[in-house]
Amino acid sequence: MEVAGRMDAELWPALVESAGDVIVGKTLDGIVNVWNRAAERVLGYSAAEAMGRPFELFVAPERRDRERSVRERLIRGEPVDRYDSERIAKDGRTLSVSVTASPVFDRHGHLAGFCEIVRDVTAIRRRDAELHQVYEAARRLSATLDRHELCSAFQDLVMEAIPCNGIVVSTFDPDAAEIRCVYLWTGSIEIDPTTLPVLAYQPGAGGMQTEVIRTGEPRIFDVGERVARPGTTYIEVEPDGGQRDLKAESAPPPTPRTAMMAPIKLDGKVLGVVQVMSHEQDAYGPPELERFSALISPLAIAFQNADLYDAAQREIAERRAAEEALRASEERYRMLNEQLEGRVRQRTDALQKAVDELTGFSYSISHDMRAPIRAIISSSHILLEDFGNELENDAREQLRRQATAAQKLGALVDDLLDYARLGHREPAKETFDLSALARAVADRLSQPDWSCAGAEFSIEPDMVAVGDATLLEILLTILFENSGKYRRSGSTPHIALRQKGAEFTVSDDGIGFDMRYVAKLFRPFERLHRDEEYPGTGIGLANAKRIVERHGGKIWAESDGPGKGACFTFTLPSGAQNGR
Repeated sequence: MEVAGRMDAELWPALVESAGDVIVGKTLDGIVNVWNRAAERVLGYSAAEAMGRPFELFVAPERRDRERSVRERLIRGEPVDRYDSERIAKDGRTLSVSVTASPVFDRHGHLAGFCEIVRDVTAIRRRDAELHQVYEAARRLSATLDRHELCSAFQDLVMEAIPCNGIVVSTFDPDAAEIRCVYLWTGSIEIDPTTLPVLAYQPGAGGMQTEVIRTGEPRIFDVGERVARPGTTYIEVEPDGGQRDLKAESAPPPTPRTAMMAPIKLDGKVLGVVQVMSHEQDAYGPPELERFSALISPLAIAFQNADLYDAAQREIAERRAAEEALRASEERYRMLNEQLEGRVRQRTDALQKAVDELTGFSYSISHDMRAPIRAIISSSHILLEDFGNELENDAREQLRRQATAAQKLGALVDDLLDYARLGHREPAKETFDLSALARAVADRLSQPDWSCAGAEFSIEPDMVAVGDATLLEILLTILFENSGKYRRSGSTPHIALRQKGAEFTVSDDGIGFDMRYVAKLFRPFERLHRDEEYPGTGIGLANAKRIVERHGGKIWAESDGPGKGACFTFTLPSGAQNGR
C-alpha cells in the first residue's frame, strides 16, 4: 500500500475500480471509505450505500470479533495472513470469503487506515460440502448388504441434504418391462412396498419414472401438471398407508406438488429410480438436482453388492432344498450337487469379492477418493496374480475389467480435480525460459513406460514466455503426452515445439484426425477414439484449453487428415517473447 502513494493520482482509483476482487478501504475506526465496483456486484450495496458506514455491518455477527482482532494486529504493525470469513450481502445471503488485509499509510508514512481484498469462495465451499456428502454416502452405504437397510440409510442421507416429504426407491426390470417399488417413506411412516401395484414400463405413456428410465437423466417434475396428462396412471400413498387413484373422477389434487427423480445407473445401465417429493410448489431447482444425483452414485454400487449377496443366499437355499428332495437318488443327487456346487462357488466368490471391496472401501473412505481407487486396482492385480489359476475364466475377466475401470476412474477423478482447480487458479505472471521447461517435460515423458517413450523431440531454443510456469508445464505435458499417445503403429513419434510471435505450436507425425470432428477435441469427455484403442478420460485437452484461456490466450488444433499428424497451437498474449 506504500507503493500506492507514489502512483499517478488518476491511475490508482482506476486500478481499484477495475479489479475483479472486492476492494474495501476503511478508516482507523472501521468506517468504509473505499468501495469498488466488484464490492457492489458481490455484496449488492452501491458505493453510496456503503460509504461512511461501519464495516462491521457487512460482516457476519459471529465473525466480528475476529475482524476486530485483525484490525488491532494491523494497528500494532503485526503481519496478517490471508484468512477466511463471512460477509452479509444486501439480499441477506451469507457469503463465504477469503480475505487479505493490509495497512494503508499516508504520504508521511503514518497509518491512515486499512484495505481489504475479498474473494467470494461460496461456490467452492458449497462444492466441498457436496463432495463430503458423497464421501459420507459411500461410507454409510458400504456398511450393509441388506437392501432395506441400504434404502433406510440412503433416506437419512437425503433428508440431511434435501428437504422432502417423501422418498420412493424403485427397481427396473428391462426384461419384464416392470417398475417395482422396493422402499417407500411418506414423511411420517414407512409403507410396505408389496402393497403397491407393479407399474408397466411403457415409454410412450409419459409417466415420470418411465421418462427418467428412458432418458437415463435426472428430472424435476410438476406433479399436478403430469397427473393432468391423459393416458397416465398415478397412485398417491397417503400418510396412513391408504392409496388413492389421482386419475379417478372427482379426485382431489395431489398432495405432493414437486417431484425430483434420478436414475440408479451402473455401467450405463439403469437399475431403478429414486424420487423425492415435496408438498411445496417449485421446491427444487438445479442445485438440489445436482446434489441429489451425486448422492445416488454410491447407491448403485451398494445395490449391486446387495444383489450378489441375495443371489448367493438364494443359491445356498436352493442347494439345501435340492439335497433334501433328491436324497433317494444317489446318482441324480450327485449330478445336481456338482452343478449346485459350481454355482455356489461362483456366487460365493462374487460375494467374497464384494465383501473384500466393501471392507477396503470402508477403511479407505476416511482418507480421500484416490486411496480406495488405488486399493481396488491393487486388490484386483493381487487376486489375478495369486489366485488366477483357481478362478473361472469369467471371474478372471471380471477382475481385469474391474482393474481397468478403476484405473480409468482414478484418472478421471484426478483429471476432474485438475479441471476444477484450473478453473479457479489465478495464473502467476513471471518471465521464464520456455525452451528449458519444454526440454525438462520431454525428458521426463521420454522415460520407459511413459507415453512418449522412444519419441524424438525437436524444441526451438531460446523461447521465453511470460505466464504461470507451473500451469504451462501442465499444458506442455498434456500436449506432449497427446502426441506420444496417438502415435502411428510401429513408428517413432516425432514431436516438435516452435514459436512464431505469440503463437506456440506442438506438432507431431501421429495418427492425426478428421477436421470435421475438431470441435470435439477440447470438450470434456468428448473422444474421437474408443477407449480400447487409446485409453484416456477425455479431460486432458479440456484442461489444456482452460490453462490457455486462464492466460488470456486461445488454443486450436489442425490436421491434414487421418494418418497425417496433428498441430496444436496456443497463444500467450500476456507477454510471449523470443529471447534471441
